[in-house]
Amino acid sequence: MLPSDLYFFFETEDLSHASPLFLSQIGLVITQDSDVGWEDIYQKCKQGFIEKHKNLSEKLPHKLEIFQHFDDCEKEFLLPIIKALDSNDQINEW
Repeated sequence: MLPSDLYFFFETEDLSHASPLFLSQIGLVITQDSDVGWEDIYQKCKQGFIEKHKNLSEKLPHKLEIFQHFDDCEKEFLLPIIKALDSNDQINEW
């Protein structure tokens, strides 16, 4: 176990192959607006969700069609609210 006061600093070209877990553990990331957009982070998280819950949707005994329900929610609510927040100047300034 590493001591809690030990920190690693490193520099990378981009975070395109970073997992959501890795990104959630990082204390600080300094980047340009053009490097990583919310769409990139969202798709990475969605891909992880699909892989994690694949058996619930596709295999018996579950066959819950969870991805169809998620897609419906995504189109009707999730993406419109994210886009509205992203286009809000006060939120972007914060």
